[in-house]
Amino acid sequence: MADSRNRRAVITGLGLVSPLGCEVESAWKNLLAGRSGVRDMAERMGSVDIGDWPVKIAGLVEGFDPLDYVSAKEVKRLDGFVVYGVAAAKQALNDSGLTIDDADARRYGVAIGSGIGGLMTIESSYLRYHKGGVRRISPMLIPASIINIVAGQVSIMLNFRGVNLSLVSA
Repeated sequence: MADSRNRRAVITGLGLVSPLGCEVESAWKNLLAGRSGVRDMAERMGSVDIGDWPVKIAGLVEGFDPLDYVSAKEVKRLDGFVVYGVAAAKQALNDSGLTIDDADARRYGVAIGSGIGGLMTIESSYLRYHKGGVRRISPMLIPASIINIVAGQVSIMLNFRGVNLSLVSA
């Protein structure tokens, strides 16, 4: 077994999906220009009435096309936080210039952290439950909303077969 002190992790590429921009370059430019990703939600929430909400600002991701990163079927199946994670990982892999093949796939791993997982999936399940009862809740609720799913999807989609870590902190 190799001595763990001789092991190294190398960041070879960057990827980002955020309220400041949907890729590293635009987010960096907006950050340097002193722009904020936090905006008034009133005109961005469409038909949702936020009149009684105590907070009327949010850092919403805008201008992001999930179909640039995953299929239409996956957009329907995956929670938004998973699609954002996959998009950022694909950007980072592209930025790195690396090509992953089966021979060295075990040398590449994934470590992704978040404070919480699939809130959109949890919310839509809650609403379906109240409209139609317990039989309207998908058996995929937990697997679709836990933090592990984003690192797992990145590993599957990018053929990374090494270490797979999901870090949760609040």
